[in-house]
Amino acid sequence: MEDHVVIDGQINNARLTITAADLPVPTDTSKFKNIIINNDLSYTNYNGTDSIGLIGQGGIMVGMASEDNLKIDAALIAQNDRVGRFYYAGDGCTYQNRSTLSLYGMIASHDRYGFAYTDGTGYNIRNISYDANMLYAPPPSFH
Repeated sequence: MEDHVVIDGQINNARLTITAADLPVPTDTSKFKNIIINNDLSYTNYNGTDSIGLIGQGGIMVGMASEDNLKIDAALIAQNDRVGRFYYAGDGCTYQNRSTLSLYGMIASHDRYGFAYTDGTGYNIRNISYDANMLYAPPPSFH
């Protein structure tokens, strides 16, 4: 089934690529599929034996009920939208302010990436580090 994908968890000695897409490619861009991350997505090993690739036909997004301290270990590719967090604001939105997002991997985003907004909502601290193992050992099908 071609649909949005919600992902979290931890891998150990694994290399995988996950894609969310509607095929054949629809002419209506609102039908593009996203990957959504609300909880930690992490490696067990940081020596190149673990690798996660995420490709969203639309975007790679962090959802509303995401962890206050979110960790993402992955290569993130947003083909037609962006890598970032959806915008949540307004009275009564208990999830609009988050503490720390730590990304270890890489970002390739069609539109400007971002996990915070100028009004102070989103992740207050954003630690983004490149996984140098991806240079010679990228996720499957990233060649």
